[in-house]
Amino acid sequence: MTIDIISFTDEQFAQLSEEQILEIENAQLEKNRLTQKLEEEKRTERFRLLKAGVFRSPVWEKICAELDGNYQQEVENIRDGLLFYLRFAFRPDSGDAPYPVDYSLTYEERLAAVKGYYEQTYPDAKERFAAFAQDQTAKNYLGEFYASLYELYAQQAETAG
Repeated sequence: MTIDIISFTDEQFAQLSEEQILEIENAQLEKNRLTQKLEEEKRTERFRLLKAGVFRSPVWEKICAELDGNYQQEVENIRDGLLFYLRFAFRPDSGDAPYPVDYSLTYEERLAAVKGYYEQTYPDAKERFAAFAQDQTAKNYLGEFYASLYELYAQQAETAG
């Protein structure tokens, strides 16, 4: 099964508990069900409009836009619920994290704290990336933001020479 309801790295998934993985799987299955339902609703509407002889009118585009909007809202609600669960259900020992670990912060605030620490402590991009890649706490603490910060630091290290 492809997991696209959230953006976690394989390393992050590997550190989750069975219960957390089950929650992610359930959210993904719900999203997949909604996607299938959307496709069926579009087929039904298309057939109805073809039968009525008005398929080529702007009505089809309006119906699709409404169905897509409803779908996106429902998927976002599922995703938000899952992220809320993961944010508060996973509080591992902060271990030897060199920055303050506060799970009551939003993911954006956590990202700002971790990014601020690494950029102030390691002005050299290669050293920054090497240190960040070794940070086991960040993988869970940053949630979906871990992958993007990892890629940013990897790219900076690569361009640094």
